[in-house]
Amino acid sequence: MNEIINMIKQVIDLYHPLALRLFLIGTHYRSTISYSKAQLEASSDRLYYIFQTLLDCENSLVQYGKDLTTASIPKDIADCINKFQVEFEKSLADDVHTPVALAMFSEPLKLINDLLHTRKVMINLQTSDDPCLEKGVNFSIN
Repeated sequence: MNEIINMIKQVIDLYHPLALRLFLIGTHYRSTISYSKAQLEASSDRLYYIFQTLLDCENSLVQYGKDLTTASIPKDIADCINKFQVEFEKSLADDVHTPVALAMFSEPLKLINDLLHTRKVMINLQTSDDPCLEKGVNFSIN
């Protein structure tokens, strides 16, 4: 038991505890855990990606909050949200299949990042003082 506690302490010294948690719940509870530094690195990178996406969302809401709250949700995005919710609940209801549930976050996170990046680029182009852009390109954020 002491050996396991020492190993966990060593891992927490190198990685954020939430990265360790993500690594652990990424394995089905009935399966053995295959510990490797590469898998912990991947969990740590994934955790960073999730938190960075949340921070970018928060920054966008602070910066463009009024514009974003009145915007309607496009049908393809609403469909993606609904599909995610149904599939997520289904995977957890299927013997608490957390690896599948976690993997399902990939598509919505990518969609969020794509939307944030596209919105940021469009706003930068609209507010640019470049006369070439003013004459040649007309963008809409809708």
